[in-house]
Amino acid sequence: KGNPSLGNIRAAMVGVKNPSSAVGDDVCGEVWFNELRLAELDNEGGWAAIAAMDLNVADFANISATGNMSTSGFGSIDQTPNERSREDVVGYALNSNVNLGQLLPKNWGVQVPMNYSVSEELITPEFDPLYQDIKLDDRLDAATSTQEREQIRNQAEDYTKRKSINFIGVRKNRGEEQKPTVYGIENFTFNFAYNQVEHRDYEIERLRDQNVRTGFLYNHNFKPLEVVPLKNSDSILKSKYWDWLKEFNFNLLPTSVSLNSNITRTLNRQSFRQVLAAGDSSNLLGLPEVQQRNYLFDWQYAVNYNLTKSLQFNFTAANNHIIKNYFANFETYNKDFTVDTETGMIEYHDSGKDKWRVTVVDTGLNTLKGARIKRV
Repeated sequence: KGNPSLGNIRAAMVGVKNPSSAVGDDVCGEVWFNELRLAELDNEGGWAAIAAMDLNVADFANISATGNMSTSGFGSIDQTPNERSREDVVGYALNSNVNLGQLLPKNWGVQVPMNYSVSEELITPEFDPLYQDIKLDDRLDAATSTQEREQIRNQAEDYTKRKSINFIGVRKNRGEEQKPTVYGIENFTFNFAYNQVEHRDYEIERLRDQNVRTGFLYNHNFKPLEVVPLKNSDSILKSKYWDWLKEFNFNLLPTSVSLNSNITRTLNRQSFRQVLAAGDSSNLLGLPEVQQRNYLFDWQYAVNYNLTKSLQFNFTAANNHIIKNYFANFETYNKDFTVDTETGMIEYHDSGKDKWRVTVVDTGLNTLKGARIKRV
């Protein structure tokens, strides 16, 4: 029974023992060991349920929520007992879309769409992931203290939480009688997105992934200002051979100008669970927290210009920047400090110094590992 792994077996021994301890009390016989097999397959079933709800508030809000739950042993009819689920799963998800611009006066023409979503999922295995043939409930019952019980449960569970809030397409619409201008706020569209993921499982003690992205889009279309200088020169250019010259034209203004800029900040912090030192069940090897930070600033612009009716000019450019400010402010991010606003002095309370030597080199996003190492 249980969830044993035959790949962990290194040796199997069988034999016969003589229960008599008297000298000369020997036993003579022939013993056969045949057909070693596994038996008593667990064939208990499980159940699952799903609930869903949708709420519509005219054109102001739309909310949907779902919940799901399944127990160990649940599976389809054609699945064998070993193919069915061996874990209890509980989860929910909430997603909402709200048009906050409806709360403002209609003649303002402000459009503020908001999306908020949150979801959680908890997976509890039937068998302990450390001792794979022991049920998790049995190991929890054998715990000697409440703290040890919670530690075992926390390590065995697989927990994930996702949360996001987005404002995509925030803008002011142009009125029917309002004339378009180059500097009008109606030419801008603003965006903001925040996403966060929290996770823990048997191997990862704590993981947090945060992503913040904000930016704007500017776009303006000019009204054509076409000039045909020799259009009314029939008295001078009488021959049909000069028709091409009379039709010569050019545009004084570009067709459109657009600018797009985005700032992206990401933070990933991950801590693996501590492991036991070799030969010592009490000494835990501390594992450092792994951090990854990115601060990106990107912008693109484009100019479309119809020089004439038959000649078009398009120009686009893009720039990508990586802001390298984390290690420049390493102590501020990782230590407690006191700021004296009168003198401008900063006092860090942690006297210990991390003995790191970090080299920051911009090698480009598409550079291979060998070229990166060569630059350093």
